[in-house]
Amino acid sequence: SETQSGGAVQIGHAIHEKVLLEFVLAAAREGLFAAITDCGAGGLSSAVGEMASQTGAEVDLATVPLKYDGLSATEVWISEAQERMVLAVPPSRWERLRAIADDEGVEATAIGTFTGTGRLVLTWGGKTAGELDCHFLHEGRPKVSRSSRWRGAPAATPGAAQSPTAAPVDIGRTLLAILALPDVASKEWIIRQYDHEVQGASVVKPILGPGEGPADGTVIRGVLGRDRGIVLGVGLRHRLGRIDPYQMAAGGIVEAIANIIAAGASPDRVALLDNFCWGECRTDEGMGSLVEACLACRDMALAFDAPFVSGKDSLNNVFTWMDGRNVVRELSIPPTLLATAMGQVDDVRRSQTSDFKRAGGAVYVVGQTRDAVIGSQFERLGLASGGGVPLVDAAACRAVFRAVAGAIDAGLVAACHDVSDGGLLVAVAEMMIGGGLGASVDLAAIPLEGPVAAFAETPGRFMCEVPAEDASRFEAAMAGVPHARVGTVTATRFLEFTTASDAGRVALDEIDAAWRSLARRFST
Repeated sequence: SETQSGGAVQIGHAIHEKVLLEFVLAAAREGLFAAITDCGAGGLSSAVGEMASQTGAEVDLATVPLKYDGLSATEVWISEAQERMVLAVPPSRWERLRAIADDEGVEATAIGTFTGTGRLVLTWGGKTAGELDCHFLHEGRPKVSRSSRWRGAPAATPGAAQSPTAAPVDIGRTLLAILALPDVASKEWIIRQYDHEVQGASVVKPILGPGEGPADGTVIRGVLGRDRGIVLGVGLRHRLGRIDPYQMAAGGIVEAIANIIAAGASPDRVALLDNFCWGECRTDEGMGSLVEACLACRDMALAFDAPFVSGKDSLNNVFTWMDGRNVVRELSIPPTLLATAMGQVDDVRRSQTSDFKRAGGAVYVVGQTRDAVIGSQFERLGLASGGGVPLVDAAACRAVFRAVAGAIDAGLVAACHDVSDGGLLVAVAEMMIGGGLGASVDLAAIPLEGPVAAFAETPGRFMCEVPAEDASRFEAAMAGVPHARVGTVTATRFLEFTTASDAGRVALDEIDAAWRSLARRFST
């Protein structure tokens, strides 16, 4: 297949997917199937083979619906065509299930039977095309054993002294430079290519506020007409992949959870998805980086009581070519984990957004800021070096998540934004963009020296706008977690900042232009 059809890829079809989803939900409501799995890698071979691991099954491959004629039995068995599910349906419920499939416009076909023999039997044209003992299929092949090694990373324990070297910089100019970097800049040029308004279920959209700024998490109605909402957020710390894959994965997971907390989700009902994109895994170091990331996934899932409910992996992203000297060369992508968090809000009307709402509001940072800058956007600009990797302190992050979620639930927060790529001042700038308002920020309120206070990327922090009349109640709600009042929302359309030894300001128009510069370049 690799040589004959290597150019053929699985092509998804969103409409078929939606129709199939509605069919499955309708059948589930009536309890018409006992087990279900999707046809992913390996197609029917994996789906049926896994479902029948304890019972055995007989499958007539000739009955499987095909998109086109001419497939062999082997191709039918391993095809990874999209939008297909395998259901285990009791015979007494088959006719009802088929009727629902007809109503929903779904092709439902009985292709075989779970037998109880412990053997997997395939037929094709009335003849046996394949037969295996299920125990042998799942347990008969010797397990592959690999060795892994990780050299360690330049990281310190949470709270330990770190000493990055940062050159004297113009904080305002640095802010604009970071806002224009690909990791931080507006993703509108991507978002606008896709429909995020299907059936009008979206409540908090990826671009929001009168100034059209960035959202943290997006919120959709789970069922149209009901107030219960689903919150989705993602996290990515890819710049740490080659330096410290454990902190890369842990930081991405914390960022994903922080994004949904900022949108109003409950920290007690969080589920996670992982998307591993790895390069070279054949070497001990490559495998070691993967093991480190998996350990982080385990530790974060336990620390936040957040199970991984699904995920995906792509573990061979290596480009091989022949150079001018006829030497085989390879280029491997950095170890990367994209984390997705899913949460819930009981009432979508109480969802939170990141845009500043009203001049006069108090601006708080919640969570401790540490001066680790390795892998940060500030370091990427060549303005800092040394120090440590931004470390995840899971217990501290969880306490902050609970405090912020409680304040949002109590109606004490007008706007909330997680602090991630670019650091504290970038988060404030993005809140200004969304709200079309200015801000005054005193960086001296952060107990760090120089520009590191503005641009450090310590995980698990939030910027909150709090109505002035609720400031004392908010501070009481933050008891037990690090927090500081760092400024005020203004109507000036300027970001004014002060440090222990300096002061400056940047116009909102400049901030907005820098943040949108990448999108404008791609859109033209």
